[in-house]
Amino acid sequence: MAHSTLLNLHIAAFFIHLVSCIISWRLHTDSVRSDITIPHHVYEINNGTMVKSTIYESVMKQSALAWITANEALTFFSHLIAVVYLWCYKDEGIKFEPVRRTMEYLLTAGILQVALVLGVGSMSLYGLLFLLIANLVLQTIGYAIDRSDSKGLLYTAAFVLLGVQILYVLANGSYLSGPDTTWYTSMNVIYAVFYVGFGIVKFIKKRQNEVYILMSVTSKISLSWLLIGNIFQSFRDLGAKTDPDFTDFDWRAFQVVTAAVTGVGLVLGFVLLMRMTDEGGKTAVGSEEERKGLVNAPQTSKPLRY
Repeated sequence: MAHSTLLNLHIAAFFIHLVSCIISWRLHTDSVRSDITIPHHVYEINNGTMVKSTIYESVMKQSALAWITANEALTFFSHLIAVVYLWCYKDEGIKFEPVRRTMEYLLTAGILQVALVLGVGSMSLYGLLFLLIANLVLQTIGYAIDRSDSKGLLYTAAFVLLGVQILYVLANGSYLSGPDTTWYTSMNVIYAVFYVGFGIVKFIKKRQNEVYILMSVTSKISLSWLLIGNIFQSFRDLGAKTDPDFTDFDWRAFQVVTAAVTGVGLVLGFVLLMRMTDEGGKTAVGSEEERKGLVNAPQTSKPLRY
């Protein structure tokens, strides 16, 4: 049952992210590109006084939409790999899941954070590199937690690094004027809750593989499309148009539906997963105990009789 549940979740996730990728790609417009900058610090003498200033040079322009599409493409390809692997190797394929998940999150978790910042405005090249590299380190720590017996220091390092990433994203998205900022604030709160939640799931051993898929789908879909809605609604709030124009769509209603569907899906899916049991009441395959050989291990000696 564990195998079939995991396989079905991967199939559903593949199709959801494939559709999301295609639609986000169709919405591409150069009107929403933001600057990637590097600072130049200038020292000058003005009437005998040292004056320091910083000039931000734009080295490239990037669209948050392109990063979202890339993120969705990487995600559906990752789920496709999981579907093929589980289809071919069945229960043995479950052992590959922590590695596959880590490889996916090494890229997608960082890319989504960059998109959230770019969707608000320009960002520093150093900030972009920080988010991507910090995520690589964080996911590596997460994988080490799965394999280590001594987890205390690793958990501390992971949550500190995660907290710094969240602070950076929130700080860049909190000072915005012009359009209605209500949904930007909501998006930032949802982002923080989801990313902290991914760390908390490490403490949930039952159906952990399945819970990660559920959280991955709901977090990426909700954050990606809340951000897309915010981008186009901002143009609409200011009376501007994109080329091609996507501002006539009712993005606010779409955001409400997206938040509601993903929120209900997350809660309902989690409840259903926690109520599931494998045949015979066995521990879910892929749990930490089974990976270490403590569950369902072959019996090497006969029980003593008294």
